Amino acid sequence: RSSMARMTCTLANSDVITWARRNSGRDIDTIAKRLSLTPDAYLEIEAGNRKPTLSQLREFSVLVKRPLATFYLRSAPPDVKKPRDYRASTGSVGREAMLSFRKAQRVQELSGVSFVDDSPLFRIRARLVLPAATVAGQAREVVGLSAEHQERFHSSKEFTGWLVQALAAVGVHVLFHAYSTDDSKAYSLEGTPPVIVVNRRDLLNSQLFSLLHELCHLLLRRPGM
Repeated sequence: RSSMARMTCTLANSDVITWARRNSGRDIDTIAKRLSLTPDAYLEIEAGNRKPTLSQLREFSVLVKRPLATFYLRSAPPDVKKPRDYRASTGSVGREAMLSFRKAQRVQELSGVSFVDDSPLFRIRARLVLPAATVAGQAREVVGLSAEHQERFHSSKEFTGWLVQALAAVGVHVLFHAYSTDDSKAYSLEGTPPVIVVNRRDLLNSQLFSLLHELCHLLLRRPGM
């Protein structure tokens, strides 16, 4: 077993290893430490001047959450697409957020929902110059939210659950992922079907606000983070 662990993975693709690390949100120092390498020695692997051992490649696979076979691809896949960044403090995001982006994009790619851009909700063409109450009234009508109905909800959790189902009925996927709230409270993806991701580590009232906020981004045709 120890001799197997020392096997050198000569066919591992350094470009794919670089791609996997870059799209994982992991930093070089952390990866190097887990592989029992110095940062410079790890960068030699990414440069193609050094090959990882089988045990190192297995550990790397766990760190970046990619199957071992990924590192034998002939070329690197496309980068994970980050949502457009509307945050006041822009910059990098952590590994949990990067994993959330990957999961959300996968849901969008594999969704069996036949989304129609001309659905009642997305006939609403929101613009910042329009009165907010006008746009809100149109959206409430589409999802069936009268004032009387809203008053029946006893908590933010109950209302959020209802709203998730109402949006699903008009073709919007709402996902709840756990990642650092320092990265974002929520985001929405470009493309179809529409996807909203809400950070479930946030407070319940804040989750509801974020869900409605991201719905506004979709109605403005400006999805993002």
